[in-house]
Amino acid sequence: MGNNVRTAVMTALYRKSLRLSSSARQEHGVGQITNYMVVDAQQLSDACLQLHLCWSLPLQVIIALVLLYQVIGIPAFAGIATMIVITLITFLISQRQKHFIGLLMKARDRRMKSITEVLAYMKVIKLQAWEEKFEEKVMSDRKAEFNRLSQFVYSTGANIFTLWSLLPIVSVLTYVTAVLLDTGLTTTKVFTATSVFRIVQQPIWNFPQAAFALAQLVTSL
Repeated sequence: MGNNVRTAVMTALYRKSLRLSSSARQEHGVGQITNYMVVDAQQLSDACLQLHLCWSLPLQVIIALVLLYQVIGIPAFAGIATMIVITLITFLISQRQKHFIGLLMKARDRRMKSITEVLAYMKVIKLQAWEEKFEEKVMSDRKAEFNRLSQFVYSTGANIFTLWSLLPIVSVLTYVTAVLLDTGLTTTKVFTATSVFRIVQQPIWNFPQAAFALAQLVTSL
C-alpha cells in the first residue's frame, strides 16, 4: 500500500508540475517540487507501516493493565496513574515535535530551492562573479535547517527518554504501593506482574516511532 501511495503521489505531482502557470512556478520552484516528490511522497509511504500502531499499541497497554489489576489488585492503580501522567507529558512533547518538524520541512524546502537555483543558473552566477553571495545564501539556509533539525532531535530524545523511563518508574511505584497497603505481595504475584510489565514494554518503546510517523504524515500532507 505504501509503495502504491508513493507512486500515485509522485505521478500526480509530476502531472501537476507540467500544468503550473508562471505565477505558480514562482511560488513552487523546481527544488520545492523535487522535495515534494522525494521527501514527502516517501514519508507518506513510510507512514503506512506505522499507522496501525497508533491504535494497536494503546490497546495492548490497556489489556496489560487489566491483567495487572487482576494479579495485584488496588496497587495497580498507582502504576496506571503514573502511566497516564507520563503519557500526557509525552503527548505534549509530541506536539512540540509536530511543530518542529513543520519548521524543519519549510527550512528544507528553502535549502533545496536555493541549491537547485544555484545549479540551474550556474553559468550566470559565474559570469557575474556572484559565487560568494550565493554561497552565503546556501550556507544560511543550511544553517537554518540544521537548527530546526537540532530542535526536532532534542525533542525526540526527550520523548524517547521519558517513555523508556516509564516502565521502571511504574514498576517501582506499583510494588511500593503494594507493600505500603500490605496487599499480600507474594513471589508468584511479583513474577506475574513483572511478566505483564514486559508485555507493556515493547508497545511503549514503539509508541514514539508511531507518533513521529504520524506527525510526519500530517506535515507532508
